Amino acid sequence: MDILSDDTYAVIREKREAKGKDKKRYQELKAEVQKKLRMDKQQQLEGMCSELEAANTKGNSRHVFNSDSQINDSKVSTTPAMYPVSNWRKFD
Repeated sequence: MDILSDDTYAVIREKREAKGKDKKRYQELKAEVQKKLRMDKQQQLEGMCSELEAANTKGNSRHVFNSDSQINDSKVSTTPAMYPVSNWRKFD
């Protein structure tokens, strides 16, 4: 599973090219890259949580345990995983 989207990679490449040439453009691209990275991370977490919910619904506790361990080992926050995806907006 690829964490970053193709669009994010494209903006990263563009930012690298602008680094020594145009400081203002570089700063704009830097902010855009950070925004896209946050969005990609959120999408990854939502996907992982959806998988966990589906496995839990099916009663596949081994998959739930292994996925939860994988999330914890990678130092990714698991707080949203405790709640269904549909309820996430309530906590914003």
